[in-house]
Amino acid sequence: IAYQTAWLKTHYPCEYMSSLLTADRKEIERISFLIEECKRMKVEVLPPDINESFVFFSVVPQKRQIRFGLSAIKNVGMGITEGIVEERKKNGPFKSLNDFIDRVKDKGINKKSLESMIKAGVFDSMVERNKMLVNIDLILENMRERNRDANNGQTSLFGSSNQEELYLRDAPPAKEELRLAWEKELLGLFITSHPLE
Repeated sequence: IAYQTAWLKTHYPCEYMSSLLTADRKEIERISFLIEECKRMKVEVLPPDINESFVFFSVVPQKRQIRFGLSAIKNVGMGITEGIVEERKKNGPFKSLNDFIDRVKDKGINKKSLESMIKAGVFDSMVERNKMLVNIDLILENMRERNRDANNGQTSLFGSSNQEELYLRDAPPAKEELRLAWEKELLGLFITSHPLE
């Protein structure tokens, strides 16, 4: 076993480390150790992303990178992450927050899970974290309305199921120290940066 794992670590470093991270995803201390080992091996571990993360840790093709899995985020259950990934596989990447809301309105996302995903940086490619947090009740209410309309067979005035773009109130961007504190709380470690840097 030692010989086989050494061979895999040498010839397939990203796949090997991704598998270890997935296997130990619930043990925060072990994850920290493995991410340090990834850095030593020059394998970059990227934060979770709504359009690139899968349920578990995954390898980014053609690069020495591993993407954080959605299920490794605290307070985000397997059912939610599987629903998001399944929807993305079926209908392509999410183009905007509005597109995300419209397509996952019935996947069981609650306030705690959405807040955890926002704080972990899952939506950074779409909307700034603090802006989403300030508008979280509006986003959830919009999801509930769209789900209710879909269950009642209602569509918009123009015949499309996509509703009008959601207007979010402005909010100052979250300070880096706060973003790092959120990452530490929900992922168990600092991903995008480190306070000592």
